[in-house]
Amino acid sequence: MPRRLISPVADFEASVTALGSPAASQLVQVLLHRIAANPERAPRAAGMNVRVLHTAGFDGYPPLLLYYTFDERAVYPLYVEVSDPALP
Repeated sequence: MPRRLISPVADFEASVTALGSPAASQLVQVLLHRIAANPERAPRAAGMNVRVLHTAGFDGYPPLLLYYTFDERAVYPLYVEVSDPALP
């Protein structure tokens, strides 16, 4: 299957900006391209049609939670936030 389009919802960019770091914003873009290639990669949020990708912090990048949904045409990033490092 070809890579899906990336079509953020209206408020997604505000959540990226709120990360407060150009490096974190760049990381989000890399993650979105990987998600577009394989959107099933992250687990579903309980009882929802939303996936949550949890990244570990590394090399100065914060741990992130990236929420998205998708269909056969596109990936729809919903929200991103810095994760609590205590989460598994």
